[in-house]
Amino acid sequence: MVKTSNHAEDARDPDVSIVVYLPAAGADPSKLVGDVDALSNELLARFGLSSDLTLAVDGDGPFQFKLDSGFPVRIVRSSEPGYGVTMRQAVQACAGAYLILSDIDGAYALDEATKLVEALLDGAGMCVGIRADRTERSFTRSLKAWAARRLFGIDVVDIHCRFRAITRACWDRQKLGGVRDELSGEMLAKAALRGERIGQQPVSQGRETYKIAPLNDRLRNFWGEARYLLMLSPVWLFVAPAIGLGGLSLAILAKAGLHELTHDPTPDPIGNYWVILAAAMLGLSHLATMLAIAGHLYGVREGFRRPGALTVLMARRLSLETLLLIGLAFFMVGLTVLGAVAVTWVERAFQASYSVYLPVVGVLCLTLAGQTVFSGFLLSILAGNRAKFLDPSRSLIDHRQISLTNREASGGAHAFVVLAYKDSPFLRACVASVCAQTRPSTVVIATSTPSSYIDEIARSFGVSVKVNPTQKGIAGDWAFGLSATDARYVTLAHQDDVYYPTFAQQTLETFERSAKAALCFTGYEEIDDEGRPKSSKISKIKHLIQFFAIGSRERVEGRALHAILALGNTLPCSTVTYDRRQLAGFQFSTELSSNLDWDAWMSLLNRGETFLHVNERLVGRRHNALTETSALIRSGRRAEEDLLMFRRLWPKAIGDFIAYVYRLGY
Repeated sequence: MVKTSNHAEDARDPDVSIVVYLPAAGADPSKLVGDVDALSNELLARFGLSSDLTLAVDGDGPFQFKLDSGFPVRIVRSSEPGYGVTMRQAVQACAGAYLILSDIDGAYALDEATKLVEALLDGAGMCVGIRADRTERSFTRSLKAWAARRLFGIDVVDIHCRFRAITRACWDRQKLGGVRDELSGEMLAKAALRGERIGQQPVSQGRETYKIAPLNDRLRNFWGEARYLLMLSPVWLFVAPAIGLGGLSLAILAKAGLHELTHDPTPDPIGNYWVILAAAMLGLSHLATMLAIAGHLYGVREGFRRPGALTVLMARRLSLETLLLIGLAFFMVGLTVLGAVAVTWVERAFQASYSVYLPVVGVLCLTLAGQTVFSGFLLSILAGNRAKFLDPSRSLIDHRQISLTNREASGGAHAFVVLAYKDSPFLRACVASVCAQTRPSTVVIATSTPSSYIDEIARSFGVSVKVNPTQKGIAGDWAFGLSATDARYVTLAHQDDVYYPTFAQQTLETFERSAKAALCFTGYEEIDDEGRPKSSKISKIKHLIQFFAIGSRERVEGRALHAILALGNTLPCSTVTYDRRQLAGFQFSTELSSNLDWDAWMSLLNRGETFLHVNERLVGRRHNALTETSALIRSGRRAEEDLLMFRRLWPKAIGDFIAYVYRLGY
């Protein structure tokens, strides 16, 4: 059990928690007193941040520590030996929003941690020290550093430096599990996988006296770190061997099959032995591919890996039922091939054949059928016992089951402003969805058409209603919505749409990873009146444009942003969350009704603003005869404004042609 003692229990929670690792037979921590006091004073003076100290003691060995000053100190003893488990349990006991991690051996000058904290305040999720005179240089460490950069793209000079600062939010998102020294590499790998901003700052070497560890300790630590890097990179662990084995085996089987089909009497250099080997390699390649998918989706589900564009595209097409059908197809092909083998065997009067090609192919198909079926069930288990492997929960929680505490929690930084117009039958579902977010936010209903219907829905969810007194059209409603709350981040929620439970969480986490972005938009899908997914020609085209233009890229700006706007408005306004601090001087156009959002994106692009992108479909957008978009299409206003925008972006002839094609998708 973790034992803790806190000498400042009555003090408020600190802003910064300084966590120092002590080995079981560690150095005297009293030497830290001066360094910690100096660091604490500088953090308070420069940034106004309070701090406390946590000593992470590795193991239950004898330990005595007295501190004469009144500086808050917490002592945490780990439940089992190991750097990773000790630091994880110590951090769990801390309350600071920022964490400074260091060692007790004097390897680092603790007072230089202010540079690391400053990087966090500038928007980084983690900042790692760079030791100018590294003494821990070895072949194994160089190999691990190369592998980390190759596998994860970690652009950090000194990946082994354990002097680092990290935000509490970034730490929690990574769901770390390292037990020993692998924790350091795991932190960087998972941060890179999630797209966290990783800073680095040069630090002094400190008073370290380097000692070479015993050989078996070095080997154990090397394997512990290496296995973590491999487990966190299913592409290299599974896909690379699968491609190599699969390509070679298919080439062998194709060559042997061609010889079999032509009935060439000359001996084939690829004989039975190579055919059997190729079938075994192809089966292993298929298994490795399925394991790669399982490992990748597990990382996505656990939250330390962001799904790429290809992953999302495949996961939307694959499900347990899909793999069962593929397995059935393999089974039928294998059964057919073996049936043909049996027929030819009878025709030969039960005499042996010189070729084993067809029997091997038949058995291989049966093997692939079994592996596909079992893999489908494995993926379903990893997806939380769901038939859909990667699918945000679309279930709209019954408004009666939403707790008042959850609805009233403001979240401080973010607000949903539901834009209500007249008495929409879909308003209740929209408000229910924004109140049921995994990360609670302030919820406000803004309207220029007040009614008892809107008031009744607001009362049932415990949210406030704000009425726009000026009633200046859609642009006026949107501007009023942005000013209806003091929150920094605002989502103008459209009453016809629904927001899946992780919309606010993923959007705000994306903002936390990237400083100075004007807005963040997510993926979306069309839904029918009952909330079931559907599709249309125009939505398919828009999804393809985004896929090829930005893929899973998180930061979108410049040419990439222009590319996804030049062929139509692929950023639906209901998926957008604005950073009001970055919108100084910005106004929605009062001259447009249908494309004021498209015009807004172009205006922000011309200002040089950066957009953020969440590569998951987190909004369900309704399109029916009752929506304002349908009314604009019927009136012809949508076509007029589309033509205006395309002519603004292209020469007249090209713009007119694109606008004509674009109208075909209405």
